[in-house]
Amino acid sequence: MRARAIASILMFILAVTIMAGGCATGKKAQMEEEELFKKLSGTWVNEDYDKTPGSDPIAKYVIERDGTFDAYADTYDTSRTFFGEIITVEDKWIDSDGNIWYKMRVKDLVEHLQRYELGKIHNSGTVWELISLSYEYPNELDPNHSNYRIYYRKE
Repeated sequence: MRARAIASILMFILAVTIMAGGCATGKKAQMEEEELFKKLSGTWVNEDYDKTPGSDPIAKYVIERDGTFDAYADTYDTSRTFFGEIITVEDKWIDSDGNIWYKMRVKDLVEHLQRYELGKIHNSGTVWELISLSYEYPNELDPNHSNYRIYYRKE
């Protein structure tokens, strides 16, 4: 009788653990950090952000596979506005539509400011959306948020 009770309890715990693990996130699959850097690397632009040099938002990012990046105020600029690096990738995953999502901390190496970023690289590999905050990770990609940005891969 006692062995049956213990077995029932263990089966219950196992079932709860499996269900909780499967329902805890809507994420499809984890991915390697190297793969994320590969997908994120390149030149990303949004001509709608072209403005007076030094203004926000940044119009062009050039991201290297090692996680360093240069930022430009205008898409045609050749002198960077600032440069930085990815400090840490907190989380990365691929959703059921094949989009790549991530949470990472980045650092502006000119002013030494850290930002918490939630981003999405569309499954086409040509659209990158993000929200960056100075105090915490954003919970969602809200196009109406003042820090929402969208960029397009430059070929």
